[in-house]
Amino acid sequence: MPEDTPPPPQLSKIFPKNFLWGASTAAHQVEGHTHNQWNVWQYANANRLAKTASKRLGYLANWEDIAEQAQKADNYISGRGVDHYTRYKEDFKLAKKVNLNSFRFGIEWSRIEPEEGKWNEDAIKHYQEYIKELNKQGLEPVLNIWHWTVPVWFASKGGFENALT
Repeated sequence: MPEDTPPPPQLSKIFPKNFLWGASTAAHQVEGHTHNQWNVWQYANANRLAKTASKRLGYLANWEDIAEQAQKADNYISGRGVDHYTRYKEDFKLAKKVNLNSFRFGIEWSRIEPEEGKWNEDAIKHYQEYIKELNKQGLEPVLNIWHWTVPVWFASKGGFENALT
């Protein structure tokens, strides 16, 4: 809600005026076309997951409805996700349409530093524009710096388990 719009009476007694009503995303899950340690895992395990789907998921009440999808390896790869990387403006409009006033998002580290010490200026500019668009549409940006994925180069050095990385 815009700052000058008071919350509905029943909510004003429960939530403070500046309460953030929002949604959140994880870059790997929604942006599409990421390349990080989780993608490496997906590609290494997609065929196994598809082949064992019936054993792992066959007990579900809706198994017959999902069996075909669950047994396709491609459905275990995040791939293009929901293409939020290019559709974010439209997604923000949808957030405003349901009266959200904030949006939590992550910056995909593997996108901005795909190789150790080499920065992708286009990706950095993208995230700058992303934040400007949030502000333009009246959504408070809430930045999540790390959401479990790391660049492949960082993971190959031992990631956070290696104090020297």
